[in-house]
Amino acid sequence: MPLLTIAIPTYNRNAIVRENVEIILSQAKAWIRILILDNCSRTPVAETLEGLVDSTAVDVDIHRNPVNVGANANILKCIELCKTPYLWVIGDDDFLAPGVLDVAYEFIRNEDAIWVNFCSKDIHQPERLNSVVSGDLRSFLDSLSSINELVFISNNIYRTDCIQAGLQLGCLYQSTMAPHVVSMIDGVSRVDFSGKFHLRNEVVFRSISNNADEETSWPLYQAFIGINSLYQLPFRNGLRRDVLRLVRGARHGWLCNRHMFSGMTGLSSAVGKKNAFLTVTGLFASLLVVDGIGVVVSWPVIAVAILAGKRITAVFDSIRKK
Repeated sequence: MPLLTIAIPTYNRNAIVRENVEIILSQAKAWIRILILDNCSRTPVAETLEGLVDSTAVDVDIHRNPVNVGANANILKCIELCKTPYLWVIGDDDFLAPGVLDVAYEFIRNEDAIWVNFCSKDIHQPERLNSVVSGDLRSFLDSLSSINELVFISNNIYRTDCIQAGLQLGCLYQSTMAPHVVSMIDGVSRVDFSGKFHLRNEVVFRSISNNADEETSWPLYQAFIGINSLYQLPFRNGLRRDVLRLVRGARHGWLCNRHMFSGMTGLSSAVGKKNAFLTVTGLFASLLVVDGIGVVVSWPVIAVAILAGKRITAVFDSIRKK
């Protein structure tokens, strides 16, 4: 029976998905299973992969949603449909490095790993010099400095029974833009799972995209609103404090005011200024806790971004190009 499911949620990136599957199959192991979650792409992914998946001994399952359920719900589908002891959800544009499956196998072969978190070369990821093994969730979270180390989905291999135990909370709070993180933290804290939490310094994939395609990527403003609210969720055993610390860590990098300004201009352009202000009322409240006195800076940043819209970012882009 396969040990690991590599799940790829995707929408309208058929050529990239095919290349990704080809790379995975080039490292094919008898203990892996590939699960593709086609979020109702215009051309069914099954048609794009026809011939490729028919010629391999690896189990490749393609599930097509009858309608586009959104990126977060599609990630949750990966968790729901996993049938192997371990699950690795990777972005359709994140390609595994050579030999990575052998690296992953070392951590999961004895089925005593709960969570394996790798690092990446993404500019918003904190530098990680050392690898750490923890025996419980609190110690594992203490070893992290920013929530985006967990949010970046391709970094993580999960023990399936753990993440499925928290799937209900992940579905309930998928608007946080991190339903996989919510599910895993809640699942591990809900049941007394014993095992190892691995924080690794290996870079295991390369990403070929950075949310440049607005049709197939979620808007950045959704991340700012969702991630900053993570600490409010009903996590158990004092975990809300740990999550709050990690969200604060992200405010010094990925979720900093400069990036938030750019993201919020997109919100204004998408829904209009009035609706944008109504949308971010919860964000204002979240930042009172996350930023503390720093809200005297972050609130005006959001307000100016909404009022200016994408016109101001276009001006900044033209200045940088000059």
